[in-house]
Amino acid sequence: MSLSAAATRGGTAVVTGQVIKLGLLLVNLVVLGRLLSPSDFGLLAMVMAIVGVGELFRDFGLSSAAVQAKSVSHAQKSNLFWINSLLGLFLAGASCAAANLIASLYGDPRLVNVILAISMTFILNGVQTQFQVELIRNHRFLAVAATDVASQVAGLAVAVILALLGGGYWALVGLQLGIAATLCILRVASARWIPSLPSRRTEIKSFLQYGWNLGWAQIVGYISYNIDSIILGARSGASALGLYSRAFQIITLPVVQLLAPLSNVVLPLLSRVESKDVFVRAIIRIQLILSYSAALFFGLLVATAYPFVRLLLGAAWVQSAPILQLLSIGALFQVVTFAGYWVFLARALTKSLLRYNLVTKTFVILCVAVGSSWGPLGVAAGYSLGLVVSWPVSLFWLSRISDFPVRQTTPIVLRGIGLAVTVASCGLAFGALMPVNHTVLQFAINFIGAILGLGLTLAYRPLRMELLQLAAAAAQTVRRKL
Repeated sequence: MSLSAAATRGGTAVVTGQVIKLGLLLVNLVVLGRLLSPSDFGLLAMVMAIVGVGELFRDFGLSSAAVQAKSVSHAQKSNLFWINSLLGLFLAGASCAAANLIASLYGDPRLVNVILAISMTFILNGVQTQFQVELIRNHRFLAVAATDVASQVAGLAVAVILALLGGGYWALVGLQLGIAATLCILRVASARWIPSLPSRRTEIKSFLQYGWNLGWAQIVGYISYNIDSIILGARSGASALGLYSRAFQIITLPVVQLLAPLSNVVLPLLSRVESKDVFVRAIIRIQLILSYSAALFFGLLVATAYPFVRLLLGAAWVQSAPILQLLSIGALFQVVTFAGYWVFLARALTKSLLRYNLVTKTFVILCVAVGSSWGPLGVAAGYSLGLVVSWPVSLFWLSRISDFPVRQTTPIVLRGIGLAVTVASCGLAFGALMPVNHTVLQFAINFIGAILGLGLTLAYRPLRMELLQLAAAAAQTVRRKL
C-alpha cells in the first residue's frame, strides 16, 4: 500500500471515530454542564491538572518510540509492556501518597478521596499502552477508533447516572474511571497479542533513549498546557476555574480529539519515508489541511462564541464566552505548529524537541503567571500569547535541524491566519449590526456573517486555489469510500 493510500485509509478511520467521539463529548458538555455546577468541574480540573502529569511519566514516550520504530520484536514489546505497567503501578501509589499535599495546596480536603479514586487510571492505562501500540503498528486504526468511542460511551453513561443520582463531582470521577477501565478491557481483548515475561537479554536501549527525551519534552509541554488551571485554581478558586475549564475544554476538543489520534497514523508513515521530496510534499499537504481547517473552525468559534456558549452550556456559563474567544487565538497557532511537532518525532529529533519545549513552554508559563493577575481572562490572554510566539520559534528551530519546508509552509499558515481573521471579524460585525434577544437567531446571524467573510477571502486567488485543492482531495477520498 502506498504512503498516500495508507494515510488516507488510516486517517479516514481515525477521523470518523473521532468525529463520533466529538459528538459524544459535546453531549458530555451539554448534559453534564446542566446537571453539575462550575464548582464541580473546577474541583476535578484541580486534580487532573496535577495528577495528569503522572500519565506522561507513566508512558514517558515509550509508546511513541515503539510506534516510530521500523521493527519491534515480541520480546521488546513485552519488556515495554512491563515497564509501562510497573510505572503505572508506581505512579498510582505516588499519587495516593501525595493526595493530602495536593489537597492542602488548594485548601480543599475533598480532593483527597478524588485523587485516591483517579489514581486507578494510572494502572489501567499502563496495562493497555502496548496493546494500543500493537493495534497501531498493524494499521488496525478502525479497532483503535472503535475502542476509543466505546470507552467514551461507557464513561459518559456512568457520569450521567451518578449526576442524576446527585453525585456531584463524583460523576466526573466516574467518567474518568469508566473511560479508562473500558479502554483497557477492549484493547487487551482486540490486540491479539499476549506479552511474555520480561527478558534481560533483549535490547531496548534505543527505545529508552527516544522515550527519555520525548517524555521530558511532553512533561514540559504538559506543565505549560495545565499551568493555567493550577495557577487560576490556586488564586481564584473552583468557580472561576470551572468557567475557564469549560472554555478550555471546548477549545481543546479538535486539538486533542483529532490531532493527537492522527499522530498514530501520521507518525509511523512519515517515519518510513526516505525520499526527501516525498517527505516535503507530505508535510506541505499536512500544513494545508491543518492551517485552513483550523482557521475556519476557530474563526467561526470566535464569531459565534456568545450565542454558542448560551446554546451549548446555558446562560449560567456566558462568562466563558470571552475566555473562549481569547483561547481560540492560541489554539489556531497550536494547530498549525503540529506539522513541525510530527517532523520532530518522525525524524527522531526528540532531544531537540526537548530543548525547543524548554524554551517555548517556559515562555508560555511566564505569560500565564503574569496574566493570572487579571483572572480567567488574563490567564487566557497569556496562554494564547505564548502559543502565538511559539510558532515562529518552531520554524526557526526546524529550519536549522531538519528538512522541514519552511519557505513553502509559512505562506500557507499566513493565508490561514488571514482567513481566520476575516471570518471572525465579519461574523462579529454582522452580529453587532443586527443584535437580537433570541439565542438561536443570534447564532444564525453571526454564523451567516462569518460565512460571508469566508466568501470574501475566496477573492484572493492563492487561497482560493488551495481551498479548492483540499476540497477536491476530500471529494476524491469520499468517492473511494463509496
